[in-house]
Amino acid sequence: AGAAVIGTVTAEKRYVLRSDGQTVCDVPIETLTQPLEVTHAAAPAQPTPKHSPALPLEDVAQAVLDVLAHRDVCSRRPLIERYDTVVRGATVIPAGYADAGVICVRRGARAGVALSVDGNPRYALIGAHAAAAHAVVESARNVCAVGAWPIGLTDCLNYGDPDDPVAFAQLQDGIAGLAAAARALRLGHAGEPLPFVSGNVSLYNGSKTGGSIPPSAIVACIGRVEDIGRVVTMQLNAGDHTLFLLGPRSPHMGGSVLAALSASDGGALPDIDYVEAVASMRAVVEGISLGLISAAHDISDGGLAVCVAEMCLGGDGDGEIGVSLLPPQQWAPWLSTSAALFGEAGGFVVEVPPHHVAAFQSLCAAEGAAPVELGKTGGSAFAIEDTCEIPLARLSTAWLSPLRELYA
Repeated sequence: AGAAVIGTVTAEKRYVLRSDGQTVCDVPIETLTQPLEVTHAAAPAQPTPKHSPALPLEDVAQAVLDVLAHRDVCSRRPLIERYDTVVRGATVIPAGYADAGVICVRRGARAGVALSVDGNPRYALIGAHAAAAHAVVESARNVCAVGAWPIGLTDCLNYGDPDDPVAFAQLQDGIAGLAAAARALRLGHAGEPLPFVSGNVSLYNGSKTGGSIPPSAIVACIGRVEDIGRVVTMQLNAGDHTLFLLGPRSPHMGGSVLAALSASDGGALPDIDYVEAVASMRAVVEGISLGLISAAHDISDGGLAVCVAEMCLGGDGDGEIGVSLLPPQQWAPWLSTSAALFGEAGGFVVEVPPHHVAAFQSLCAAEGAAPVELGKTGGSAFAIEDTCEIPLARLSTAWLSPLRELYA
């Protein structure tokens, strides 16, 4: 290896660069190491989102298909299949088959690594702090959904011109949201917060209209897989299994895909119950490691109805196991049908074989999680009792077509 002397350490606190005998930079070291101090006038007060308005839902089946076909929800298969997803033969779960990808550490080892990347610009338009916090929780939840313990975070912070008081306030709020969520997600054995180990910031981002982009915090979570033989995907495995919901539903529809399709911001964003989120994450990871859960999927873009539909379809969109869900009035009687099925409050839907139901419920009780029965697997359609029935082939077409048509 080549080596060369590039400089010397001095007692004088200055940073000096020379080229061809000429001093080209000579500044106090504090100039480079001290944080930049910026004084702004107070940012204009932002209106507080009101409670979510009732969103029209005349045809549940059509709403499911429309949300599945939305560009933020539809299958990424047409993109994923354009590159090699099994580099070095280390892939355990390829991209698109679960909420997180998984690779093995080395051949012959049981340990693996899971990775998920998340962020929601629709949320960011409503509240930068909450959007950043939601990104942290969703990225951790996605890693848990394959059976991995979240161990670290990194981020890419995409914001506007920091010389604009509003954009600068959004940056401050976003960073505070990241910190609050990471401190609250105490998933380790010693109860330590989930650490941010790296990240980057992209500022001065403008939109075509000349304003700033939505203040978008994109968060990646890395997870530790203790046994790659135990990981699960989102695809349903067999008929007559029970589907359970973890994570309470919310009346707030802010930033949801259904709201976007209705030309509305949907009002307030869903709240985050960190205590419940940690309890559910722990129950899901433990349930997968014990073999009690055979499939898991997080509830995010599109809401619960889309989450279950994607579990029917699987990563390739050719799943053959349908579901029969109980009416929303039975598992979320305090909500409108639109909020129950399409609200995007975080949570999980998990598939549990019949001989593991009692053990799964006991595990949840021990972790402080509260599973709610949603329905059963089986048949060849996505069905909600007394509400709708959609053949899986029709679901698949709605989900797979948008990007395939775009990139054909």
